[in-house]
Amino acid sequence: MKRVILIVVALVVLIAALVFFMLLPLGQKNQDTASSQMPVSSWQGTTVSVGDAGEQVSQAEDSQTQWESGSLQTIDSSIRSALESSNPLDKAYQEHLNAGESKSELDASFMGYWLDEIDNAFQLALGACDEQQSVLLQNAQDAWTIQNDEQQALYYNLLTKRIPDEQEREAVYHKYRLDYYRDRALTLYEYYCILKENVVEITYLFGE
Repeated sequence: MKRVILIVVALVVLIAALVFFMLLPLGQKNQDTASSQMPVSSWQGTTVSVGDAGEQVSQAEDSQTQWESGSLQTIDSSIRSALESSNPLDKAYQEHLNAGESKSELDASFMGYWLDEIDNAFQLALGACDEQQSVLLQNAQDAWTIQNDEQQALYYNLLTKRIPDEQEREAVYHKYRLDYYRDRALTLYEYYCILKENVVEITYLFGE
């Protein structure tokens, strides 16, 4: 009986150690990101007019609050297109890239900017929600946060096995996170536009 108990305890300790080391790289990368990005307190902010979302709302109003696994199910192509073309982060990224700056360094910085935009977009959308919508949105964002933490850790550990060169691995990882955070931020800004049902001006955190 004692032998069985010892085996069980050993298995529990082993599983806990595996989980710890799986999540450790993500924590390290988050610290690296925080040190490489511009502090939020120095951002000036950028206000952008997205345009009239009223016509698109009628196409989405029946399902605008249907969320699954943290993702907005109704995607309005007109609003999304305006967000894609008007946001200040993509514009600044391209300008820095055209100026000859390192793509890897830009990806490392801008993934941090987009991560902060997620919270900004979430707060805007939450402020435009009714009581039922706010519960759905909060639950969806909580689910996305859990999914994000797990996915980033798993992806980084996968890269360590596939890409032995550290610099190359970091570059791929930063680009992956940039795209992942950018998509989530724009999705939340899009939901905010749908909720507002009129001409929307969005004030991004980012500003140069």
